[in-house]
Amino acid sequence: MFRLLMRLNFWMKFFVFQATLGACATSCTVKVPFTSTIQSKYKLTDRDIQKIQFYLSDQIVLYRASNDGQASANNGELLVQSDRQKHEVILRKGTPGVVTQVLGDRLVVSFEYGDGKSLVFGNNYFDSPYYLMAEEWERKHGRMEYAGDTYFALPGSGSAHLLLRLKKLRQLEKKTRIATGRRL
Repeated sequence: MFRLLMRLNFWMKFFVFQATLGACATSCTVKVPFTSTIQSKYKLTDRDIQKIQFYLSDQIVLYRASNDGQASANNGELLVQSDRQKHEVILRKGTPGVVTQVLGDRLVVSFEYGDGKSLVFGNNYFDSPYYLMAEEWERKHGRMEYAGDTYFALPGSGSAHLLLRLKKLRQLEKKTRIATGRRL
């Protein structure tokens, strides 16, 4: 009788473990591109979209250069002093961002705090991801406004698109019991 109880105890623990493992295996999280298909399939409203954590698929590098110059006459010579500054903003692959505005098929996404520190992403085709948008693209350099200044995106930045974590939960209810048998 004792052996039977020990064997039943083992099998009960085994089935509880299997059920727990099955529940863990049926929920998984992956990063997928955000598309209009996802938006329509899950009936996401503008408010829902603003509650989703987005991530960058690729690195974006923004730059701007400024020339400040001064000229003065000194001892019969023209003295020209020029200062050149280059400002860069690097948004690494996987940087988290939030949607601050939904403008039709365009999303305004902020990856850091501050006024105007946001980029526009949009999709040009029905089921394409939301890619980085610019006011103008010239030789793969995109011109855009960022933090109140005009910046240019380096080549390659235009392939960056928005990703989101998609977690699918599958509920599986499993009841297991072990028949103890029947004796006369």
